[in-house]
Amino acid sequence: MRKNPKKQCEFPGCLELAKIKGLCGRCYRRLYYRKAREERRKAGMCTICGCTNDTEHKICSKCKKEKKISRKSLNEYSHENNLCAVCGKTAVITGTLMHHKTRKRLLCEKHYFATMATTATGYGKNGPMLKELFEEQRGLCAYTGEKLTLGLNASVDHFVPKVAGGSSEKENLRWVLWSINKMKFKYSYEKFVSMCAEVADYCDYKETVK
Repeated sequence: MRKNPKKQCEFPGCLELAKIKGLCGRCYRRLYYRKAREERRKAGMCTICGCTNDTEHKICSKCKKEKKISRKSLNEYSHENNLCAVCGKTAVITGTLMHHKTRKRLLCEKHYFATMATTATGYGKNGPMLKELFEEQRGLCAYTGEKLTLGLNASVDHFVPKVAGGSSEKENLRWVLWSINKMKFKYSYEKFVSMCAEVADYCDYKETVK
């Protein structure tokens, strides 16, 4: 008997095979718990413990305090012992994530790439793909050729901007300097290079005029 071909998980950005209702196990649980939290929120309950919420936020004051304390103690402990704030292994990315909300956390290589993948593609499972891309570029900026330092000046750029319909597939991603990525903004590669050339030409012109 011919077996049905395995399909990919329907959750955007996930590369795993579908197991339950078109989703992989992790994405199915993620959507299940998301739905449960939403139902608790609509019922005026704390989305964590399920008690009657005594605040205007999604979680009660008790859970909010415990969450704040645990997060603060974990970050302090990881910094004191140079450990990854996610898994507790030795942190190798000791710089700051300049362009990410978790910039004060120390991370191991695995969770650094997972964090960058979440920022660039919306899904942390694409971390190995970004690591492979970084190795293919030999750790150099795709636009300037300068050396990239993970956690310090490295950033992921969409070659064709997302606002112009660019995808988050490997072929459309580039490791670049964070400053270059910020300057490129939402422009296409051709437009960005053209603007840089105009700036360089005008600076040369001013030098000749002097």
